[in-house]
Order: sequence, then structure tokens, then C-alpha cells
Amino acid sequence: HAVVPDFTDVFKCLAQKPVLLVRGETSDLLARETVKAMAAIHPRLAVFEVANIGHVPFLSEPEAWRTLASFLTRVFSKERSNAKL
Repeated sequence: HAVVPDFTDVFKCLAQKPVLLVRGETSDLLARETVKAMAAIHPRLAVFEVANIGHVPFLSEPEAWRTLASFLTRVFSKERSNAKL
């Protein structure tokens, strides 16, 4: 088994940025426990799990596409609102 690098410090740098984590439900690389730990570091982390998919979802699944489009709409709407201040 390969040693998995610890990206915690890198992920902490994203704490003030909008982040959407898309996880395949049956992923053997990104455990639910890891997602919970990531959410503890980044409380506003948006998480979406694609049912019956391993690692990595292709984002061609309709529900994944809708989630991604909704997330990007929220992010860009907020950026536009902040730019007008």
C-alpha cells in the first residue's frame, strides 16, 4: 500500500474559499470519515455524494450536474454582490 500524503495544511488554506466536494458513494479512496474531517476544517464545505459511483464521479450524472451548477451560481452571485459594495 502506498503512503497517502497529508494535505491537511493545504486544505486549511481553502477555509475562506467556496469549495464543493463531490464524492462517489462507493469510493475506496475518499472515505466518509475523511470528508467529515474536511468539513471540520472547512465548516462551509459543500458536499455532494453521487449514488452508486466509485472514485471519481464523471459529473455527467444529472444530479451531480445540477449540484455543480447550483454551487457555481451561488458562488458567482455572491462574488457579483460583493463586487458592487
